Amino acid sequence: MKFALTIAALVILTLIGLNLSKGNAATPAPISVVDITNYAYSPDQLTVTEGQSVRFINHDDVAHTVTEKDNAFDSGPINTGKSWTYKFDKAGTYSYYCAIHPSMRGTITVTSP
Repeated sequence: MKFALTIAALVILTLIGLNLSKGNAATPAPISVVDITNYAYSPDQLTVTEGQSVRFINHDDVAHTVTEKDNAFDSGPINTGKSWTYKFDKAGTYSYYCAIHPSMRGTITVTSP
């Protein structure tokens, strides 16, 4: 009986060790943040790598959007205190604006890893 328990314990520890060693490979890409404050995106220019997400957080007292000029993405209205996150899977330059306040503009450059 002790032998069977010892074998079972070794199998469990081995499996745990295998899962821990895989942990680094599955680490998600970091999320960058763009604050929406005083009718502006901050920062208004950002560079991220493919697969990275960007969270837009609205700190203003009115709704704003994050609308890409070529329709690659559109957040719809983001209300006060709310956020919207978009994952950039393709390299390129994405110019965006607020459809409610078109003078608000920003650019995200996505690079290959």
